[in-house]
Amino acid sequence: MKRWIPFLLLLVSACGNGNNTEFTPVPTSPEIRKLRELAVELLSRPDAGEQQVEVQQIQVGVNLDSSLPSRPSLTMAKAEQRAAEVLAKALDGEDFDKLVYQHSWQGPRLGVRPGTFLILREATTQSAPSVLVDDAMSPNLRNAVWRLKPGEVSAVEYHRTDCEEGYFILRRLTDDEMIADNPANLPAPNEQVAAMRKAAADLAARPEVAATRMKVQHILVGRFAPGPTDALKPLNAADAEARAAELFAKAITGADFGALVKEASYDGAPGIYDMTMDDREDMVKGFWQGAWRLQPNEIGIVPYHRYTSPFGYHIIKRLE
Repeated sequence: MKRWIPFLLLLVSACGNGNNTEFTPVPTSPEIRKLRELAVELLSRPDAGEQQVEVQQIQVGVNLDSSLPSRPSLTMAKAEQRAAEVLAKALDGEDFDKLVYQHSWQGPRLGVRPGTFLILREATTQSAPSVLVDDAMSPNLRNAVWRLKPGEVSAVEYHRTDCEEGYFILRRLTDDEMIADNPANLPAPNEQVAAMRKAAADLAARPEVAATRMKVQHILVGRFAPGPTDALKPLNAADAEARAAELFAKAITGADFGALVKEASYDGAPGIYDMTMDDREDMVKGFWQGAWRLQPNEIGIVPYHRYTSPFGYHIIKRLE
């Protein structure tokens, strides 16, 4: 026992002078205390029992490299501080879309409102980049989304097993926001958009043409992500539909289609695809279904749809 006494004295010395042996916590900012408080309160609620919810998320990674140069790998302490600062801005009412663009470790995804996912309880036969099934998420994140109220902002803390991706700032979309995500759910704002919607519906109602091969050129009007040139800025849902209607009107009234592709396509030029019956399903479903309903040299439009046309609006010209 005597040989342990020097070690024990050294340990006591390292912990203090013996006059005050109480643990002194590391000071935390008010923002961090708020983040922790909200995260604990959210997980303490009962599950609301809904079958689907749509949420926006800002991920602040812990020891996680991002493809975005402005998102360095952060220690847990630094990640918590940054997440707390972003949460404070969101709670103060700053534009959540912009906060996602500025702070999330996940970059923008073409066609999807920044940081947005539709969460489903059960898997379906359809899939899309913006759709997640409940059991594909980490436990604490999964539990949190089912407890959020519409329009509410809250947080999920990092946990090395139950939320290993980092800290998350969450915001649940309201029912009105979910409806507005596809403008086709709302009345057409002008005659040009109404005409485009009718043309899309008419094309979808046709039977497929008898063709084993299809060569087309298209203009993609993307949503919520920039295009290949500086001129092609991210467009919100309503602006993307309006831009697609404008370009479709030009295309069907004789404008140079190749020039429109170079000017306006979020897929870049030349935008030409050669498909066969064997490989067409490698493409977005709405894209190939629209192409197979066109006659040679005809131009059609495929509107945005979460599952069948998730990237935006396709203005398609059949070349062969």
